[in-house]
Amino acid sequence: MFWGFRIFENCEEFNRKYDDVERPKFLRAFETLYGQRKGDFAMGDEVTYVDFLVYQLLLDEGGASTLTAHPNLRRLFEAVERRLNIAIYNANGRIHL
Repeated sequence: MFWGFRIFENCEEFNRKYDDVERPKFLRAFETLYGQRKGDFAMGDEVTYVDFLVYQLLLDEGGASTLTAHPNLRRLFEAVERRLNIAIYNANGRIHL
């Protein structure tokens, strides 16, 4: 779950709405956006700040294993992870707060 929603951990109704409504809504929107582009990123073959933001959101939501129904987002996720500095960072372990 996105770290910002940790304050709602004990709010079952909020969590249910997020899981059933909000999360699928934002995944569909980003899936559509990335499906309309040629290349792995929002602007095609060039990575942008937005791509890193979406990658971080996807990572917070569980990573590539949660993207089986979203091939365009999975493609983005994997493309970002192939970037040299991201790959080095991931190989050395992430900092978990």
